[in-house]
Amino acid sequence: MSEQDGIHPRSCCVPWALKYIQGILAENNIPVALCDLRVEGCSQARLFSLIRDFCPSHIVIQSNSLEYPACEDILGNIKSFSRAELILIGQYPTYCEKTPDFTVSFKGEPELAVPEYIITGNKGLVSQNKLNIVSELSGLPFPRYKKEELCRYYYPYPVKIKKKVTWGSLLATRGCPYDCIFCTQILRESYGKKVRFRHAGSVVEEVKYLKSLGADIISFEDDSFTLSSQYTESICDCLAGEKISLPWICQARVDELNFATLRKMKEAGCALIRFGVESGSARVLESLKKTENGQDWIRRAEEVFLWCQKLGIATDAMFIIGCPGETEEEIRMSMRLAKELHPDMLQVCIFTPYPGSAVYEEYKKDPAHLKGMSPYHYGNKFINLSKVSDNRLIALRKEFYRNVVFRPSFLLKHAFNYGCFYLLNFRKMSRVLDLRNFLNLN
Repeated sequence: MSEQDGIHPRSCCVPWALKYIQGILAENNIPVALCDLRVEGCSQARLFSLIRDFCPSHIVIQSNSLEYPACEDILGNIKSFSRAELILIGQYPTYCEKTPDFTVSFKGEPELAVPEYIITGNKGLVSQNKLNIVSELSGLPFPRYKKEELCRYYYPYPVKIKKKVTWGSLLATRGCPYDCIFCTQILRESYGKKVRFRHAGSVVEEVKYLKSLGADIISFEDDSFTLSSQYTESICDCLAGEKISLPWICQARVDELNFATLRKMKEAGCALIRFGVESGSARVLESLKKTENGQDWIRRAEEVFLWCQKLGIATDAMFIIGCPGETEEEIRMSMRLAKELHPDMLQVCIFTPYPGSAVYEEYKKDPAHLKGMSPYHYGNKFINLSKVSDNRLIALRKEFYRNVVFRPSFLLKHAFNYGCFYLLNFRKMSRVLDLRNFLNLN
């Protein structure tokens, strides 16, 4: 199972850990060849040919649970012909207990531990009980790209730019202090609850570097870019002060924002904010541990979306259906809230108990609950923990999109705002959207 099997728009994101490891090894004059199979488009045979030609001493492979079946096959094939030490990183070796005994695994954030291990050979750095965390983010070198490499990564979000765009992306913060029961590294770009911040100046320097490579828009891939309004505003001040004039997008929580911060974000180039609204039911929101007061969350969402409309910041509203114990009426409450918010974009996924999430730890005690799980929240196969039938849940997801996205008023407004972007970026957006599957939602 991979993200390509889903029916929703999808991103092709930078493999952050690999890029940071590549940068640190390069600083130590260790030659590195990086191959991202999601964007290279090469076969396993071509990959193995590259390995034979490069003849590495170590091979680092990043995998999450979506990709692991293919990854395990690749690992076995490499072991059959290469003497390189195989190092496994990513969400899968962090949260899933079974990994091949001929690999070395690093849990958590491996950007410092793996290069040190490769350079020193210190076996003491390898521990199955240790979650590696990078405490000082500003000490990491920028991930480095060739211009053609940067163009391979993209996101499914249209923006009000009348040109063919190249995306740049970066992480300004790591860590998330919240306790949402569905959250795991499948859905995040960092580990741990402790929030760590890069120096604002370092963040802006990386934005300038990406712009020098031809990036037209920046995506901040933080779990939540607005965890600290003071920090967010400091980055905005630096961006505005440097007169970078580059639009950017980010993800945020509605309870972290106020109008003054949003206004600064807009002035600094913020074009789109992605919000995990999750549900229109106070009970569901509280059961997901998204918030302690579901009604306050809903009121805040309505207020923040209205502020964004006034300021001209586009919004992406993300909802989850099929939550544990959720009823059809509660799903309809989410539909009604989505219509009231008037978002520019909508994403509706099905609740999925991924490894590493609190709900997975609860349900794995009874393996029958997880039998046959297809671990992708936008896929067609799922574990249904709600109070509606599987078929009804699929029908309600289609109805959700039909009632919000496929209304004539929404489509006309969307075409007016983003039609030029789709036309100028047709080749990339057609891969992102996979319209044949997406329109099947209607």
